[in-house]
Amino acid sequence: MAEPQRKVTEKEYEPLKVTAWLASPIVYQAELPYLDAMVEWVVLHRTRKNVTLDPAAAPPEPGAVPSPILREQIGGHLVPRASAAIAAGPEYLEHIGTRIDTSHVHLLDADRHRRYLTTGGEFRAYYLPLRLLQSEQLVWFAVGNRRALYSAVKLIRSLGKKRSYGYGRIAKWEVEPIERDMSWWAAIDGRGSLLMRPLPLCSELPADLFGMRRDFGAVAPPYWHPGRWIERVVPAQ
Repeated sequence: MAEPQRKVTEKEYEPLKVTAWLASPIVYQAELPYLDAMVEWVVLHRTRKNVTLDPAAAPPEPGAVPSPILREQIGGHLVPRASAAIAAGPEYLEHIGTRIDTSHVHLLDADRHRRYLTTGGEFRAYYLPLRLLQSEQLVWFAVGNRRALYSAVKLIRSLGKKRSYGYGRIAKWEVEPIERDMSWWAAIDGRGSLLMRPLPLCSELPADLFGMRRDFGAVAPPYWHPGRWIERVVPAQ
């Protein structure tokens, strides 16, 4: 039976730096994994709640999934206090592919010959490009409960796409306290507030906010769900 989720009180929240030390390159497309989304996924599976991945179904109500990461309102939306992932390292391209080798089919007995569809289904042949990032670590800044957050992330053993191929393997996690909150934006001396994660496009954003671009998408998990998409600002690449 799953353990009940203890409610985290506001006094237990503190600014944190979360680091995933990588043992292999990570595959990613438009964005690197969001810490708050991964943590909510872990919580859902811990509590054995029904998890739907159907885009046609309504997303859960904001804040419905318990999380050790603080959530706060901005622009009329409940947004987790967790930055986007930060990484540094070279990017490169690899390919993975598979196909049925038909060169020895003639060696089979005639009654064992079969017709297989190679343009779809289980035996589909493919040759896919993978965008890889060779980084020692991924870093997120968050406001949350240190012990509860570490308890959640330590269950995550790999990140990104094509994990079954060995990409995105995690060697270890670290969750450590820091002096100031850098989950939504970070104060940069002489420049202003650097955007650290997707936020609603609204009047509550700092007047000196920089390092951003306008976009259309989600500001809270599940980020892929069309029901979450709004006008937003995201960190500029």
